[in-house]
Amino acid sequence: MYEVSADVWASGKPADRLLAAYFRKHKKYGAQDRRLISETFFAVFRWWGWLRLLARDEAGMWERDAERATQSVEWQSMLVGAHVLDTVALHPVAAVWKDRVAEKRRTASYVTCVGDKPLMERAEMMESLFGLSVRPHDLLPDWLREETGEMSYDLLEMLQRRPPLWLRTSHSTVDKAISRLADEDLTAEAFPALLGAMRLVPTRGNLYESATFKAGLVEIQDLGSQAIGAACSPAPGQRWWDACAGAGGKSLQLASMMNEKGLVLATDIREYKLTDLRKRARRAHLSNIQAKPWDGKEIPGKPGSFHGVLVDAPCTCTGTWRRNPDARWTMKREEIAAAVATQSEILEAVIPALRQMGVLVYATCSLCDAENEGVVQGFLDRHPEFSLDPMVHPLHGGMTEGMFRVTPTSFDCDAMFVARMRRLRD
Repeated sequence: MYEVSADVWASGKPADRLLAAYFRKHKKYGAQDRRLISETFFAVFRWWGWLRLLARDEAGMWERDAERATQSVEWQSMLVGAHVLDTVALHPVAAVWKDRVAEKRRTASYVTCVGDKPLMERAEMMESLFGLSVRPHDLLPDWLREETGEMSYDLLEMLQRRPPLWLRTSHSTVDKAISRLADEDLTAEAFPALLGAMRLVPTRGNLYESATFKAGLVEIQDLGSQAIGAACSPAPGQRWWDACAGAGGKSLQLASMMNEKGLVLATDIREYKLTDLRKRARRAHLSNIQAKPWDGKEIPGKPGSFHGVLVDAPCTCTGTWRRNPDARWTMKREEIAAAVATQSEILEAVIPALRQMGVLVYATCSLCDAENEGVVQGFLDRHPEFSLDPMVHPLHGGMTEGMFRVTPTSFDCDAMFVARMRRLRD
C-alpha cells in the first residue's frame, strides 16, 4: 500500500486508477486481500488530515525506500489508525498491525473500531490510541473553507463516511429491478421522491456480475447525478445535447426519460469515454442516443436546433471527495480559477445550439461557490437574453428560483450544483 500511496502523492494521479493498475500487476491477491487493501488504502487518504500527525517528517514521508517505510512504526500506525477509524470490526491482519504498533509505541493493545461512531468519538479514539489532539476541520484542506464558507459539522461528518451506491432504472421497471436484484441476493431500496432511483444496501454480492445489471435493467448513477437529469426534464420527441457527457450516465437518463423518442446527442472531448457510452446505451437498449467527439468550439449541429442543452461542466469535483478522498490532498487551490475559465468558455460555446425558449442546464459536482453561483451569475450578467427558470427541486419537491444544491447531509449522495436557465430571446 505504501508504494501505491507514494505514487499518488508524487504523480497526483487518481488513487483508484493507480490501485487498479497495481492489482492488475500483482495477481497474487485474492478477493478478500484486495478488499482489505482497498478499504485501508482509501481510508488513509480519508483520514490523512489526522494521520499525518503520526509522521515524523511529513514532507519526506513519501520519498523513502518502500521496504523500510512499510516496516516503520509511522506507517503501521497510520494503517492501524485508518482501519480503526473507518471500519466497525478489526480485521485479523489489522490486529497484527495493531500488536506491532502497541509493542513499538508502548500503547494500549486493545482498540475498538469506531467506523460507525460520530466524528467526535473518532477524534477521541485518536487521542486514546496515539495521544493526538485532532480537530474535525483538519480533515479537509484549509483553503476549502475560504472557497465554500464555514462548513457545518454535519457536512464534515458526512464527508468522512463512505458513500452508498445509487442505481437508476426506467420508471416502469423499478419494482421489477428490485425483485430481480433480490433474487440474486442484492438488496435495493427505492428512493420515493425520484422515480427510478434506488439505493443499494451494502452487501457482499457483486452487482457487476448480476444478470440484472448485465441485462440493462439498472445503471449505476449517483442520486445527485440523477437530480441533474431530472432538472433537465426533457419531453419525448425533443432534441437535447449533453455537451460534456463523459461516460454518459445522464445521457442515458435523458434518453430514458424521453421514452426513446427524439434525440440525445452526447459529446465529449475524450473519445474513450464515448466508447463506454455506446456500450452502455446498447446494454440499456436505448436507440435514441448519438455519440460524437466535440472539441468545445463549433457546435455539432444546426444553430437553434436543440430544445435543451446540458453542460455538466468539468470541475474540481470537490463534491465527490467521499468517493475520491485522495483528491482532497492532491488538488491545488489554483485549479478552481482554471475550472471557472473552462466552465465559462463552454457555456459561451453552446449558446448558438439553443433555440429561443430553449433550456440551458448548468451543473457541477463542486462545493466551491466560484464554480457554481459565481459562474452562473457571470453568465447571466453577460447574457441578459437568458434568465433563471424556476423549477421544482427533484429530490424534495419544493420550488426553487432556478438553482439548487444537493448535499451529502440531505440525501447521502455526492454534492451537486444545478442551475436551469431559459433563453428568452435570440
